[in-house]
Amino acid sequence: MLKQKISLLSEKPGCYLMKDEKGKIIYIGKAKNLKKRVSQYFVKAHDGKTAMMVSKVRDFDTIITKSEKEALLLEANLVKKHSPRYNVLLKDDKRYPYVKLATNGYPTLEIARTTKDKNAKYFGPFSNSTAAYKSIDLLNYIFPLKKCKSNSKEPCFYYHLDMCLGYCFKEVSEEEYLPYVDKVIEFYNGETGYVRSKVVERMEKAAAKLEFEEASKYKTMLEYIDYLTIKQNVELNKNESIDFFSAHFNEGYLAIVTFIYRNGLLISKESKSFELIGEMAENFESYIIAYYQNRLKPKEIIVPEYLDSELLGETLEIKVSNAKIGKKKEILDMVGENAIKELQIEFAKAKDTKKILSELTSMLGIKSANIIELYDISHLAGEAAVGVKVAYQNGLPNKNLYRKYLIKGEEKKDDLASTREVLYRRLFRIISEDDYKPDLIILDGGLNQLNIARELLSELNLDIDFCALVKNNKHVTRGLINAKGEEIKLDKKSALFYFLVNMQEEVHRFAIKSHINKRSKSLTASILDDIKGLGKKRKAVLLSAFGSLAEIRKARVEELSQYIPKNVAYSLLETLNKDSKE
Repeated sequence: MLKQKISLLSEKPGCYLMKDEKGKIIYIGKAKNLKKRVSQYFVKAHDGKTAMMVSKVRDFDTIITKSEKEALLLEANLVKKHSPRYNVLLKDDKRYPYVKLATNGYPTLEIARTTKDKNAKYFGPFSNSTAAYKSIDLLNYIFPLKKCKSNSKEPCFYYHLDMCLGYCFKEVSEEEYLPYVDKVIEFYNGETGYVRSKVVERMEKAAAKLEFEEASKYKTMLEYIDYLTIKQNVELNKNESIDFFSAHFNEGYLAIVTFIYRNGLLISKESKSFELIGEMAENFESYIIAYYQNRLKPKEIIVPEYLDSELLGETLEIKVSNAKIGKKKEILDMVGENAIKELQIEFAKAKDTKKILSELTSMLGIKSANIIELYDISHLAGEAAVGVKVAYQNGLPNKNLYRKYLIKGEEKKDDLASTREVLYRRLFRIISEDDYKPDLIILDGGLNQLNIARELLSELNLDIDFCALVKNNKHVTRGLINAKGEEIKLDKKSALFYFLVNMQEEVHRFAIKSHINKRSKSLTASILDDIKGLGKKRKAVLLSAFGSLAEIRKARVEELSQYIPKNVAYSLLETLNKDSKE
C-alpha cells in the first residue's frame, strides 16, 4: 500500500503528513521534491527518533504547493494546528514577553505576549520576564504616563504624587505627553542617558533630605539601568536589530541557538536541543519559519551558509543573509560556539540520566522508563482537595504534561479514594481520547497505593508498568515496591535515590501549590461575596489589577476607587481589615 502511494507521488514541492494505525497525524514535514523526500523514509536505514517515527507510520497524505516558500509556510501552520507527536522542533512552548507601548490614545506601558496590536510599539522580546516588568516600573516611576485602567471623574492616586498628568479626569494634549513617549522609545532603543540622569537627580535630592530609604530605591534603579547597558564583547551599530541563528548537529541530536540584538545590543539568547527527524538543514529552516509565527521580525536575520537564505528571506519577507566577514561573522561564529556547548551540556545530562534510568528499569525488571508519571493528593481536612500528576520525559520534568485534578468524590479526606479517582480519570483518558501512554507510573505511599494501580490497570486492560515509593516511620523514603509487592531497598547515597526523591519532592510541591491556589481562590471568593456592590465583574477586575487578596488589603481607597466606586472601596477595606484582625 505505502509502496504504491510512494510510486504515485508528485515531484513538486509540498507537505507530507505521516499517520499511525489510527489515522492520527504523528509527523508533518515539507519537501522541495515530495517523491524524493517521502521515499527516503522507507528506503534508507534510520536510527533514534526517526526510526521510531517511521516504525509507526501506516499511511501518509501529501499537499502539493506552488513553491518551496509556500510549503515552508504551510508546514508551520499545519504543525501549529495538529501538534503532531514527533514535531518537537516546531512546537514553540515559550512565548517571551514584550513591553507594549500603547499609542492609540493616552500612552500606557504593559507586558504583552503577542504583538498583534498595530496601534502599539513593541520592545523585546525579553527572555527574562522580570527584566521586562522592572523596566515598566522604572519608566512609570520616572514619567507621568497613564497608569489607571479605568477612567474616573476624579484625580487618581498617581496624580496627587505627580506621577500622572490627569488622563482620567481631564483632556491632556499631545504636546504635553508626546515628549515622554519619545523618551520611553529612546530608553528601549538603548539611549538610557536621560532616564539615568533623572534617577541620579532624584537620588541625590532624597539623600540631601536624609530620606535614605527613598535614596536606596533610586540606587537600585541605577543598578538596573547599568545592567541593561553593560558593554558586551561584540556590539553592532545602534540602529541595527538582527537575529543570529546557528546550530550544531551530533549523534542524531541538534542544538539551535539564537542571539537577539536590538539597537546594537544583545538583549537575549535562546536555545533549543532535541533529537532530530529528517535532514538537518531542512529542519533548521522550518524552525526559523515557525519561530516568527508569534514573534516580531527584526530588520535582518543572519544564518549559516548551508541554509537557503534566499528562500528564508522570500518566505519571511525580510532580509536574510550569510555573514562572511566582519563583526557579524564574529557574532555568528560566537553563536555557533554556543550551540556546540549547548549540545555538550545536553549530552552530559543525557549520559547521567540514561545511566540512572537504566538502573531503575533493571531494578524493576521493566523495559523502559522514558516517560514516568507520579501522582499526589493535597487537602486540609478534606477542604480544597486537589490531585496532581507530574511527568518526566527522558529523566527531565516535562511541565507541558503536568495536570491538576479537582477531587469530585464525597470522601475528600480519604487519600486512597482520591488517588483511585485521579488515577482512574487519567487512565480512562488514555483509552477514550487516545492520550499518550507513560512507560512507568510511580505512586507515593506504599502497598495500598500500589494495589489501586494494579486493580485499575487490570480493570481497564492497560499494559503500563507501575511501582510505589515507601517511607520509614520517620516519613523518610527508604525504598521501592515493585509490581509484585516486593520491597527493594535503595542506597541513600546513590544517584538513583536522589533522582527518585527529587521527583517525589516535585510532585509534592506541585500538589501543595495547587491546593493553596484553590484554597486562596475559595477564601477570596467567600470574603468578597459578603460586600454589597461588589459583583462578579468588579471582583474579577480587582483580582486582575492587584493579583491577590493580600495586595488588595494593602491598597488605599484612592487606588481601589480607580476600579470600583469609592463607597464600595471603603466597605471592602473595612471588611478586609476586620477579617485580618480576627
